[in-house]
Amino acid sequence: MAFIEVKQFSFTYAGSNHPTLSNLNLTIKEGSMCVLVGPSGSGKTTLLRHLKKELSPVGTSEGEILYLGKPIDSSSSTDVGMVFQDPDNQIVMDRVQSELVFGLENHGLPTTVMRKRVAELAQLFQLDVLLSKPIHELSGGQKQLVNLASILLLRPKLLLLDEPTAQLDPIARQELIQILIRLNQEWGITIILAEHQLEDVYPWAEHVVILDQGQIVSQGKPQELIPQTHKNPKHLLFLPQVSQLALALDQGTSGKYPLTVKEGREWVQSRQFDPISQSQRQVELGAELLRVEQLHYRFEKNDPDVIKRLDFTLHRGDFVALFGANGSGKSTLLRLLCGQLVPQRGVYRINGKRHGRKANLVKLLHLAYLGQNPKAMFIHETLEEEFAELRKVEGISQTTMEHWIERFQLTKLLSRHPFDLSYGERQKAGLALLLPTQPDLLLLDEPTKGLDPISKQNLAQWFQEIQEMGITILMATHDLEFAAQIANRCALLFDGRVTAEGTVTEFFQGNSYYTTVIDRVLRGTAVEGCLTVKEVKETCLVLPSTC
Repeated sequence: MAFIEVKQFSFTYAGSNHPTLSNLNLTIKEGSMCVLVGPSGSGKTTLLRHLKKELSPVGTSEGEILYLGKPIDSSSSTDVGMVFQDPDNQIVMDRVQSELVFGLENHGLPTTVMRKRVAELAQLFQLDVLLSKPIHELSGGQKQLVNLASILLLRPKLLLLDEPTAQLDPIARQELIQILIRLNQEWGITIILAEHQLEDVYPWAEHVVILDQGQIVSQGKPQELIPQTHKNPKHLLFLPQVSQLALALDQGTSGKYPLTVKEGREWVQSRQFDPISQSQRQVELGAELLRVEQLHYRFEKNDPDVIKRLDFTLHRGDFVALFGANGSGKSTLLRLLCGQLVPQRGVYRINGKRHGRKANLVKLLHLAYLGQNPKAMFIHETLEEEFAELRKVEGISQTTMEHWIERFQLTKLLSRHPFDLSYGERQKAGLALLLPTQPDLLLLDEPTKGLDPISKQNLAQWFQEIQEMGITILMATHDLEFAAQIANRCALLFDGRVTAEGTVTEFFQGNSYYTTVIDRVLRGTAVEGCLTVKEVKETCLVLPSTC
C-alpha cells in the first residue's frame, strides 16, 4: 500500500479561472524523502498544503489524495506536520519554551511527557540557550528551527517542509539538512520538502518531482531525472551545481552524474581542462560613501552587544554581500543604518563628514531599505494605490513610475492586494517602489529568500542595472552562489564586527563553508579560481574524458 497517493488531482483557488494544480499523479513510499522543485508559482506550496487537511486551501478540486489508502481528510492532526516558508506565520507565543510546548498542551499531554520531549528536541536542535529568550530577539533562521522542533514534538509520521533552509546560513543549513536526514533514516519519518537550494538534499532524495505551471513535468530518482532535465534549459537550473557543471562542460556525460562535491571532484579529475582565459574580476573602488566607526548596539540594557566595535566602509558603486551566521547581527546592522534602531555608541562618516550616532542616514545618504518581510512596505488595498501614493508623496513622474512597473513586470499585478502576491512578486514590487526615488545606497536583507533559480537570474540582471545607475548596494544574505555571481566585494560578520572582507575571489577562496560549491569542486585543478558554472564555461574548454 502506498503511503501517499495523488490520483489525477487538480485544484483551482476560489475566485480563479485557472487551475493551480492540474492532473497530478504521484506516489510516495513510506519512509522516503521526496523533493519538490520548480519555479515560484508552480504549485509546490499548494500541493503541500493539500497534504495537511487543516491547511487545505479554499477552492474546487478533482481527483483524490490518499493517506495509507484512505482519503487524506481522515488522517489525524498529529500524523502530518508542516513547516512554512515564513517562520513568523507559524509562531504564536512570545517565548521559545512557550512556543515549543504550545502544541503539546493543546493535545493534552501530561507534563512529564512534555518535559521529556522538549529536553530531547532542545538538545538535538541546540535550542537549550534559547529556551527563555523572547521570540522577537531570534533571527529568522532560529525561528525556523523552533518551528521544526515544535512540529516534531508531536511525533508526526509525515513531515512537510516548504523551503525550510531559505533563512539559514550555510553552516546552519547543512546542520538542518543533517537533522532531516537523521529523521528520515533513523526515525523513519517520511519527508516531502519543497526546496530551491538543492546541493545538500538532492543526494539523499529517493524521489524528485519537477512542477511547472501546476503540472508534474518530470519525476523519478535523481540519477534518472538529470538527463531528462538537460533537455529543458529552464529546468536545468533545478539541478545541483555539480550536475550543472558536468552537463554544461561535457554533454556526452554518461553513467553516474555527480551530485556531491566529492563526486564532482572525481568527475573533474577524470577529465583534462584547457584554460582559455584567466578567471579574474577587476574591482575599482569609487569614492568613500559611508564609513562606520566603533558601532555598538544591544537590544536591552543588560544584554550583550549584538554589534560591537564595528568598523565598515562602503564606496560609491559598491555591491557588497554581507555574510554571517544566524543571529550574527546582519539584519540588526541594516536596521541601524536605515534608522529603525539607534546605536548606543558609534560614529558615521558620510562623504568624509562626521556625524553622531543618532544621524538620520536615510536623509543624509538618500538611503532605501528592503527588509526580509516586504509586507511591511504596503499599506493600501492594491498595488496600483501603492504606486499612486508614491507619486503623490515623492513627486515622481508618471513616465518614471511606468518604467519601473514595466521593468519589474508588475503591470498585470496592479489590481492585486500586495498581501495576495507571492514572496517573489512582493520583492519586485518593493524594489519598484524604492528605485524611482533614486537612492544613493540600497540596503537589502535576504533579497533571494524564497526565490527559485529563474527568478534569481532575473534579480541578478536587475541588480546589475541598478549598480550601473551608480547606486551602492549592501546586501545581507546567506545565498553564497548568488553573491558570487553578482557582488564585487564580500564581508563576514562575526562576534559583532566585520572580521573578513575583500573582493569576491579573495573572500571565497580558501573558505571551507563560506564559499561556493564550484570553488570546492575545482580546488587544486587547472581551473582553480572559478566560483560559478558560468565562469568555468567562460574560462576553459574540457577535453575528452581520460577514463
